[in-house]
Amino acid sequence: MQLGTSRKSGRLRNRLVVGGIAALAGGTAWVAATRRPQLPQPAAEPPRLGHAVEATGGDPAAVDAG
Repeated sequence: MQLGTSRKSGRLRNRLVVGGIAALAGGTAWVAATRRPQLPQPAAEPPRLGHAVEATGGDPAAVDAG
């Protein structure tokens, strides 16, 4: 089914395409503006200084008693 002359149909189609592109751009901008920033991954825990434990993983109390 044709909407009037081909010239009117072309104009309507162009307006619909432009409207769709504008809606898509607006939606993308809205999503980008409202998206919560992602927190960075937590860093690995650094080695604790001052706690001497044998390489075998023994109990620190047993090392001090020894």
